[in-house]
Amino acid sequence: MSKYIIVIHGGDSFNSYDQYIQNLRDSLPRYRNNYVDWKGGLIDIVSPEFTLLQPQMPNGSNAKYSEWEIVVDKIMNILPLGTELILVGHSLGANFWRIYLESRQLKHKILQLHLVAGCLSEGDFKASDNWSLINTQSPNKEIYIWHSTDDSVVDYSEAVIYNNKLINSKLHTFSDRGHFNQPHFEEVVSVINKLV
Repeated sequence: MSKYIIVIHGGDSFNSYDQYIQNLRDSLPRYRNNYVDWKGGLIDIVSPEFTLLQPQMPNGSNAKYSEWEIVVDKIMNILPLGTELILVGHSLGANFWRIYLESRQLKHKILQLHLVAGCLSEGDFKASDNWSLINTQSPNKEIYIWHSTDDSVVDYSEAVIYNNKLINSKLHTFSDRGHFNQPHFEEVVSVINKLV
């Protein structure tokens, strides 16, 4: 049985192009000099039983849900039958998984769902509030919510809502991780490797 970890990174989404341009004017430049984060580093520390897929989602600075959906649909369509999935989403990526899973029944089995610093709604990423399909697609009830109370990007209260809506989810609260822009995330790796 094939096991795949699919990691969706974060990004920014706006209600209009004008809002996006205004954000570019108002924000400081971002630099990625020697930037390493836990998402890309997963390949080195999770069990070799897993295949890691970390697609570069289109237009991360002005993301559109419909564009991200095309990329993930392609991945889902090429995975072998009987694939077991560990789905990981960070920030907007967590919101993406929420919308994606509440709008369709997957043909693959979800072993775990990890929502890291997940926002509930941003720009064009708007969910329908149909949490029941997400719950039924995670039969093992391995839904993990990871959030830090000092996150200045996504308020901790959004993690509490995720936890209340997702049946049997496990909320892991930190006080010093900010938005989880860190080189390693041992806690997530440990939970994933328990599947071996």
